[in-house]
Amino acid sequence: MFARDLEPYRHGVPIQLQDVFSIGWLSRNADYPKGDSPLEFVQRLEQALSSHRVNKTRGYHICEFCSKSPLTYTLGSGKTIILGSAEIWVPSLDKSMIYAAPDLVYHYVTEHRYLPPEGFFSAVMNASESQEWDSNSECEKRMEAAFRG
Repeated sequence: MFARDLEPYRHGVPIQLQDVFSIGWLSRNADYPKGDSPLEFVQRLEQALSSHRVNKTRGYHICEFCSKSPLTYTLGSGKTIILGSAEIWVPSLDKSMIYAAPDLVYHYVTEHRYLPPEGFFSAVMNASESQEWDSNSECEKRMEAAFRG
């Protein structure tokens, strides 16, 4: 599913989520910002693959740019995940909004030089693995509200 960066989130919900914004929902049919990301950002993004992972699916989406399938990735913890099978939700620094990215965003950053917006960059750099913000409960709360209408 393609969405422009910072568009309100609409993935699989009947109404857009007002405080959740799309990041990294790329398509080969649309240009995207490119550049080199600092190693520390890439490391923090890898941590978010584990600590902020939501909306896990039974299938997976392939990379439209290189068609590698499935994209498995082994985290620093030794746990192996399949990219393209979940999302990462990370709160903004002031917690007023949530950035929602496919977990393929890690592959896009490391293999295809996708350069996410500054707000997402800052959010990932400051994301905590503590329980102060639970991505799964925040996601579930918003999904339930969207389906209640």
